[in-house]
Amino acid sequence: MFTIIAILFVGEVAHVAYLSPTATLLSFQVENNAAGLTRLNTRLQPILRTASGKPLICMGAAEGSSLHGVLFEDLVFDESVRRFMHAQPKYILNAQSWSMSSADPATLFRSCADLFPSGRRS
Repeated sequence: MFTIIAILFVGEVAHVAYLSPTATLLSFQVENNAAGLTRLNTRLQPILRTASGKPLICMGAAEGSSLHGVLFEDLVFDESVRRFMHAQPKYILNAQSWSMSSADPATLFRSCADLFPSGRRS
């Protein structure tokens, strides 16, 4: 079992979704710039510190957006966590089939959890 953290890129904002210890889906957002990266690292530290197994950062982009910018570049080269880039066409098809918005971080979290069912959805 391992912890899944979903990071959804929507324009110049990154939305982060994860499960709390009480299994409630929590989310927050940061700007996709240097200040946002600092805030993201600060917010992720307690989550990563208490994570079971080696955490998985699952990244995706909403319809009309792309994986780019300071946050993406930093996370791609971070060897301390496993990373997965969700293929945008597959992610958008999942969102449509579930009648969910591709701009909702809960949608990306669900899609990542479905791809990695042995992960502790946290």
